[in-house]
Amino acid sequence: MQNYKIYHNDKVIYLQGCDCDMEILSDSKEIVVNSEIELQLSIATFIAMTGPRTTILRSNCATDSLFQLFKKQFKIINAAGGMVLNDSSQYLFIFRRGKWDLPKGKLDSGESFNEAAVREVMEETGLPSVEITSELGKTWHIFQLKNRMALKRTKWYIMHTSAGESLSPQTEEDITEVKWFYRNEIEGIIETTHASVASLLERYFRKE
Repeated sequence: MQNYKIYHNDKVIYLQGCDCDMEILSDSKEIVVNSEIELQLSIATFIAMTGPRTTILRSNCATDSLFQLFKKQFKIINAAGGMVLNDSSQYLFIFRRGKWDLPKGKLDSGESFNEAAVREVMEETGLPSVEITSELGKTWHIFQLKNRMALKRTKWYIMHTSAGESLSPQTEEDITEVKWFYRNEIEGIIETTHASVASLLERYFRKE
């Protein structure tokens, strides 16, 4: 059974069904839902919350079933991206809209996740070539898409390149800088990135 952790800006909501037991954090808000109407109201409450906040959404159904019902409330967007390492064991980040981030983007029609990840990384960073070496993880993020809310599923990959000297930010995607960082510099990046990306990085570096 997966641990469903979904972000909206710097807030996070965990989904917990009858088959899952989760420790209640002291600063978390717990919401119990027993119908789809209650779920819709709970999602609206979560989205309207301001500031960083953890919410645990509980239901008497199975966690996977709760997640399927949760997904029905949104337009699903698929995206892919990557964390690139070079021959000097540096990590590549982009600077977009005031935050350091990992390159990513939506899948084109008929495109696989790994194909999209490679394409988006090269487009956003200017790298002429990257190679996927392993999977990094998956994140879920709620955002506003025109007149309705969307739920973005992003699959992340670890990548390698030997062509680290050719970097060019994709300015039409609001990227203003592309930069390599050594491992001991990553802590500063984690403090200035999105909560979902920070969680992804922290999990990765804990496994080292």
